[in-house]
Amino acid sequence: MNYLIPVILLFIIGCKKKEDLCTVELNKSFQLAYGKTMCMSSEPLKISFDDVEENRCPPDAICVWQGVANIKATVTINGTNYSVVLQTMKHGAYDKVVYLQGYTIQMNDLTYYPASKKEYKAELIITK
Repeated sequence: MNYLIPVILLFIIGCKKKEDLCTVELNKSFQLAYGKTMCMSSEPLKISFDDVEENRCPPDAICVWQGVANIKATVTINGTNYSVVLQTMKHGAYDKVVYLQGYTIQMNDLTYYPASKKEYKAELIITK
């Protein structure tokens, strides 16, 4: 019976959610899925993929212009939240790059018309 307590404690400690881990590194690209939050292991920064707006040319269409898609994200630095928009290309008021508190956040790619909104993934890189 005494062996159950250590086993239960190991089980509880070992069950930390993968999305809770801070695996993002400076200067290395990473994939951020729709509705998920990732944080940095060495910096006081986390980023959440909140929403997406898709206005690129659909795969089965012939378009004069490729169009643009953007993601809305929340960036938290030292406990302060910032709402940002990153686009697939510079167009209008938004860009692929956002500058916040000495960090540069850039979107390099965004899933092209996935089957559902939940399948969107943004490829991002954070530099300082």
